[in-house]
Amino acid sequence: MLTITGPPVALTELTYKEDWQELKLRYNQGGLRLTAKEFWLKLFTNPHYSARFPNLLLLIELCFVMPIQMACCERRNSCLNRIMTNFRSSLDVSTVGALMRISLNGSECEEYNAS
Repeated sequence: MLTITGPPVALTELTYKEDWQELKLRYNQGGLRLTAKEFWLKLFTNPHYSARFPNLLLLIELCFVMPIQMACCERRNSCLNRIMTNFRSSLDVSTVGALMRISLNGSECEEYNAS
């Protein structure tokens, strides 16, 4: 994980663009042809890059941990809204959790066989 120390820097879109241009220039001047994995590993582990581009590396790290899609979260929120109606507002947390697991992972009602 990247840790940034030192005084805060005024960050603008221009600052990031300039840092990105400089990073691309250094990469192209180096003559190295790295795979994407090798490039990111070198970028995050080399102390020179960490010192020179701390803000850019933080932005890149945030992009790496952001979810690409929100469908799973939206599906869970919709499920919770279906379960937590006004008549069920006093359900225990464990009961709501169990109902959500059944709703999200369980089989269809038509397929359920209690015998």
